[in-house]
Amino acid sequence: MTEWIADTIALLGGIGGLGGICSFFLFYRENKRAKQLENEHKANDEVWALVEKYKKENDDLKKEFNETLDKKDNKIESLFKEKGELMKRNDKLSSTVAALTILRCKVVGCAKREPPMGSRENTRATEEQTDNSDKQE
Repeated sequence: MTEWIADTIALLGGIGGLGGICSFFLFYRENKRAKQLENEHKANDEVWALVEKYKKENDDLKKEFNETLDKKDNKIESLFKEKGELMKRNDKLSSTVAALTILRCKVVGCAKREPPMGSRENTRATEEQTDNSDKQE
């Protein structure tokens, strides 16, 4: 009897393509799963392509960031050097101002005042006194 059923299915398959239809229903689950796996594989390939793209962009951004960071570090170092030089200059000027403040002559008509200040007569007298004192020495 099984031979008769097999012969009948073979005859119908050859006549109307019933074999293709039977195989469609028999292997539907396997085909469906294979197509799902193929779609998942394509999706994974797309995801990996995006991952590689973002890794490359991230590396480029890191490189740019490091370059700008190096530029900023160099700028900061140069500004610290400039600040140090200006502080040294400021210290020298402050010391000079302090020394000149201590040595400042408060008497307006003083003959030894540098620079001479006062009336013209006092200034001339001061100059004559300094000239005379230079000659005496």
